[in-house]
Amino acid sequence: MSTEHPFVGKYCIVRCAAAGVHAGTIVSVDGDQVILSNARRLWSWTANAGVALSGLACYGLEAGRIDTVVPEHCIRGWCELIPCTDTAQASIENA
Repeated sequence: MSTEHPFVGKYCIVRCAAAGVHAGTIVSVDGDQVILSNARRLWSWTANAGVALSGLACYGLEAGRIDTVVPEHCIRGWCELIPCTDTAQASIENA
């Protein structure tokens, strides 16, 4: 029986109470710690549809301030993981 988190390997949005919102590929999830690869901080954003991170994860980025890519990022205290559609991923990566 595998205990690996089902989102490992998926491009996700990660919301953290203390560190803001990030997007990247989930490498591992261990309790309140998540490791991302090719991660970006979403400083501010507007989704193409919807008003919350769910809309961003489904429909992509209309506008925003997205920071540079970091190869690896450890985030503690995450409170939300949302898998992105291919459209959403491309819009964040191309911002």
